[in-house]
Order: sequence, then structure tokens, then C-alpha cells
Amino acid sequence: GGNKKGYFYGANTGTFPNCQDKAALDQRICPCQNCPVGKWSLVYTTECQFCAAGTYKVSNEDLGACHICPSNSGTGSSTGSTASTDCVAAAGYTGPNGGTPLPCVAGTYKAATGAAACDICPTGKTTSGTGSMAAVNCGVCSAGHTGSSCAACGAGQYKASTGPAGCDNCPSAKFKGSQGQDAISDCVTCDANSDAPAGSDGGDDCLCKAGYTGTTTLGGSCSLCGTDTYKDETGAAACKNCPTNSGSPVNHVADELSSSCLAFAGYSGSGSAVAPCAVGKYKAESPSQQNCQDCPPHSVTLNANSSTIT
Repeated sequence: GGNKKGYFYGANTGTFPNCQDKAALDQRICPCQNCPVGKWSLVYTTECQFCAAGTYKVSNEDLGACHICPSNSGTGSSTGSTASTDCVAAAGYTGPNGGTPLPCVAGTYKAATGAAACDICPTGKTTSGTGSMAAVNCGVCSAGHTGSSCAACGAGQYKASTGPAGCDNCPSAKFKGSQGQDAISDCVTCDANSDAPAGSDGGDDCLCKAGYTGTTTLGGSCSLCGTDTYKDETGAAACKNCPTNSGSPVNHVADELSSSCLAFAGYSGSGSAVAPCAVGKYKAESPSQQNCQDCPPHSVTLNANSSTIT
């Protein structure tokens, strides 16, 4: 009746008195008995012991030692447990009784044992890792929050990391109107051909770039300045006409300055510096940056601002 398979009757039971001779056990006259659930025995003993804390035994037909509870669970201080469900999750862990508990994820904690869910840290705070057992472990600012009080990042800002570090501004040409953003991808891109300064907190900050006109609000859009016009400022202002005797180059794109306007035929320069070709000079290309050219030998121009030779 040894090998941790139960216990045998001894003299103290009033039955089989010769079973006290432990060295001469005979199953024919001294039958071993199985320990009850929640108990086990050492080899050649007459008494069953309660399963220790953290272990259990579900059947008296189970002839082995008590079973150990799954990792990160236990029976508390209770002994003699008779079911696997007596094994409950430890503090910092959660899961069904009798199962293998999982640690509370970052940003949560659990102070009590048992199957209850982990508690969520207060807004703006998280834990430094998993398996936290108390609210005091929620001492780290979560992403999107900063400072000693873990306040939310302001509109136009974001913070991707945990900890006390400051918030970053949304890049230029992007904006965000709400607080507590935790990724740069939360920043919204301005409409095409518009721009906004870094840290912008609304779509109204997106203004048409120089060379474009219109508005991005109320469903509007920014359009390229038309031929022979330019715009040297951001915003909704109209495009300006090129200076006299100048215009947009072929295949022009976003003329931002008056100097983008090139001199017509018979003139040289750009923008406000356009001047007529002098007598004896000419320029046929229009519009272009080319200078006026001297007339060939034995030819002349009759007037200034000539585009051909006579």
C-alpha cells in the first residue's frame, strides 16, 4: 500500500492490528485504502494529509500526489482543495477558475485574486508593464498625455510614447482639432495646394499656397493661378495680373512672384523689371527670359521694342 497510493488501516483504527508491522505489509490481510478527495498520504502511513495550499485532488481513485495549480494561480491559504476550480488567478492576473491565468495587460491592474477582469488605469495613465497588482502602478503617462499630471496633449499635437515627455506638434500642412492624440497619423492632411503651420488645430488653418487661389473651407479648393497671373501670398486672395508687357511662361506651374512673369517679344526682363528692346535690338521669343539681340549687319529696327528685323 505504498508509493503514495493512499493509506492503510492501522491499529489505531481498531481493525487489522497486525498492520502496524509496516515492514511486512500483506495486501491479503492488510488492504490499503484510497485517501479521500483533497487528501493524500506518504508511503506506509496510516493517515491521510490535506493537500497543501496551491494544490488539489479531485478523486479518491486518483492514487497519486495532489495536483499543483496552474502557473500564477493558487488556492490562497486554503488546504484540502477538492477541485481544479479551487485554483484562482493571482493578483495581477485574470482568467477562469481552474484555467491558466493571463497577466493584466499594460494600462490595467488587479489587486484581488479570482476570475474578475483587470481594472483599467485612470484616464491618461498606464503601467510600465504587464501583471500590475495595484492602482499605484498606474504612474506612467500614457501615449497622448504628458507632464506630472498626465494631461492630454493639446489640439494640434500628438505623443506616441509613454512617459513624461512633451507632446509633438502636428507637422506643417497637417492639423488636428481634438486633444490626446497618440500618433502622427492622427494629424489630418490639408487639402491639395494648401498649407498650414506646424501645430495647427483646425482645417481653417489650411490656406491656399502662393501661386494658388481659393479657400479650403466649406468644400472649396485651391486652384492654380491662370495664365498671365501670379500670387505671392498664402490665403484666399485673388491672383494678380502680370506686369505690363509680361506673361506666364509655357507650361507654367504655380507662379508665386511677379518675377515669374516673363517679358513678351520686343521686351526683356521679368516682372517689374521688363523693359523694351532699344532701337537696333530685337527679341522674337515670347514670353521668355532671353535678352534683346543686336540686329545683324546692314539691318536695323525702326523703333524700340521690336520683335522682328526690318
